[in-house]
Amino acid sequence: ETETDIDEDPEEEVVMQTPTPEDENLFNDDIVFYFHSGSANKKPGKATGKTIQEKIKDEDISKFKELEKIKDWRKVLSNFYTKPKEDEKVVPLFELDGLKWASVEHYYHANKFKKNNPDFYRLFAINSGSQIMDDPKKALGAGGKTGRIKGKQFRPREIVMDEDFEDGKNKEIVMEKGQQAKFEQDELAKQVLLATKDAKLVHYIKSRAKAEERPDPVVFYDTMRIRHRLKKKN
Repeated sequence: ETETDIDEDPEEEVVMQTPTPEDENLFNDDIVFYFHSGSANKKPGKATGKTIQEKIKDEDISKFKELEKIKDWRKVLSNFYTKPKEDEKVVPLFELDGLKWASVEHYYHANKFKKNNPDFYRLFAINSGSQIMDDPKKALGAGGKTGRIKGKQFRPREIVMDEDFEDGKNKEIVMEKGQQAKFEQDELAKQVLLATKDAKLVHYIKSRAKAEERPDPVVFYDTMRIRHRLKKKN
């Protein structure tokens, strides 16, 4: 890690969130945790970055003893999170829409092509055995604007995103659906999310821009809505 807890790898796509009035009751503003796919393994409330500082009161530290014991819990919250391979084989994080997915990132980008390019959509799923099905960074490349990452082309130029994918709240709905499946079906992910208690969960967006030009972190209301639903179930 650098002197901060933020690195500069390709970052998962962050979907801007539209909160409802009820969403403001999902968290305690005095406890703020930041996360992203390359987060350092710091104690809850103690991570820092070039433009961020987590927030926790001394009397609240003991609430997060269980979370503190889970190595790299911030990375588990990220949409890039994948399960460790077993015998060199990819282990599905969740099953959804009749397919197995290695990460939320895979599911999200796949859905950009589901309607008009179903064959390409299926390449993001583990079932396909494709070159992108196991690595979230490749999924990001294949689903991104250019279709490539680090100079390698993962999407043919003629395949374009479904014209209605970004209409209304559609992409927010897709993202929350993928996250819901992840946190319901993967025991470690569920344990981490519930152990964040009532902390405000904020996704830090890494950027090489100067501090004053960096994009603002995004409050992950969808993740906290899922946490609220899981708490009710448990």
